[in-house]
Amino acid sequence: MKPVLIKEIILFIITVNMILLSGIGSASGQGIGTGSASATIVTPLSVSADTQLKFGNVSQGVPKKVNRTATGVDTTAAIFSVSGEDLAGITIQFTLPQYMYNSSGDQMQIIFENDNCTIDSLAGTPDSPGGGAWVGENPYNLPGANIGATNGSTSIYLGGKVVPSMQQAAGSYSADIVISVAYDGT
Repeated sequence: MKPVLIKEIILFIITVNMILLSGIGSASGQGIGTGSASATIVTPLSVSADTQLKFGNVSQGVPKKVNRTATGVDTTAAIFSVSGEDLAGITIQFTLPQYMYNSSGDQMQIIFENDNCTIDSLAGTPDSPGGGAWVGENPYNLPGANIGATNGSTSIYLGGKVVPSMQQAAGSYSADIVISVAYDGT
């Protein structure tokens, strides 16, 4: 071998050793810690339609309103129950129909006004919601709510109005009211 090549190899070996030794020296001045992660899955949400929104008998050309507080046999507000983790924050959203239909496909208008809903987290009733309930809410733009602390449940009461035409066909009309509830992370 040439003398220059041997010098380069020795210089390379010395440089590599210095790099390795300097890495060891700096590592000995560092501390290492260990943490942990944990999570708890909360009680899953359960939503049920306990009572259907019932308008009872309706006459042609005569609008009929059912209050969010109605609890009669033939005329009642819809009642939905949401159960889950006590005091957890939830979002509530309705998908509301614009029409009800009979078996022949005839339609009758249904209207939900901006004060047709109550959210009750304190085990009240439609006509006597618990203290702190959200009364007279717009079902198209509901506020965030909480699952009730006393029973792990929140009730939602919904009224509405049907507007039959003057020539409305006789028969039974219905439509789906869909409610979606999700935890909001609070």
